[in-house]
Amino acid sequence: MRVQGRKLAAGLATTTAIPYSISVHHSRGAKHFWVPAMQLNLRDADSIVSWWAVFPARHQGALEQMLQSRPQFGQAIRAAQRRIAASQDLQAMLNRSLAQHDEHLAQMSARRDAMSSVEMLRRDMAMAA
Repeated sequence: MRVQGRKLAAGLATTTAIPYSISVHHSRGAKHFWVPAMQLNLRDADSIVSWWAVFPARHQGALEQMLQSRPQFGQAIRAAQRRIAASQDLQAMLNRSLAQHDEHLAQMSARRDAMSSVEMLRRDMAMAA
């Protein structure tokens, strides 16, 4: 099975919507379906918090970057950051997301290390032959 994604559209400066068309290819044919778009209104703290909750580990840093790159939305972004910092539930969500992200990075590192060991073994075997 192979999955392909293709970006179809992007929204305006204050609202960002990115729908994706997904094609899943099986040996018996292909199925096509839409992934729902996430609407992000940078003038609304509720919208920002909802967007942040999708992937807190990644979106936490993105909020800081948005403050610098889009200062016109600073008031709503700072309000969302205050709401996130004040909520125990959202902080727990951030901690879980960061832990999952760290675990993923550790797994990828272990895979790279294992692959490197295999490659070293192949090289040693080739030199011995």
